[in-house]
Amino acid sequence: MKTQNLTLSIPEDLIEKIADIAVVKNKSLNELICEIIEKIVIDNTEYQVARNRQIALMKKGLILNAKEKITLTKEELYDRG
Repeated sequence: MKTQNLTLSIPEDLIEKIADIAVVKNKSLNELICEIIEKIVIDNTEYQVARNRQIALMKKGLILNAKEKITLTKEELYDRG
């Protein structure tokens, strides 16, 4: 995969924390940050796929297998008597 350099401004305390995590995971700071960004991209892609699938289902509508036409009025439906 072709790479490109990127300059970021990150608070020092955050760099120290992420560097500690990288050491524990036996990864370079660059590797860990790349993994985090890649996970965000994958999660967003999966979210968009699921969202689009749900929107398609809503547009199509659901078959509720009602054999007869439902004839309840709003009042009957919400009657708490």
